[in-house]
Amino acid sequence: MTASSRRSSRSLLVTGEIPYFRYHPDPMATGSVVASDAACACRGRERGYVYTGPVYAAEQLGGRLCPWCIADGTAAARYEAQFCGDVVGDDVSREVLMAIAERTLGFTGWQEEQ
Repeated sequence: MTASSRRSSRSLLVTGEIPYFRYHPDPMATGSVVASDAACACRGRERGYVYTGPVYAAEQLGGRLCPWCIADGTAAARYEAQFCGDVVGDDVSREVLMAIAERTLGFTGWQEEQ
């Protein structure tokens, strides 16, 4: 490996505190986010963590997205994905429903379809 390729591969690894998710405040505790060397499928960056929860999209993306691409909406836009199934509510604004469906980490419950 050349010095240039080592520098290039190191520049892709970005670690740090994961984004805050208002509607899922501790995704590490729920197991929805785990430490990983895997590159995010969305932007190709190794962020140090991947999302392991459900992804509702045409493409199989489980374990291949980082929390940052979910938090900023990039993953939802690129893959027409949602991360929480069947988000509904009569007294909830569309803005909140979209934030939950497209920019909030989901989690697998024991009653979820496998």
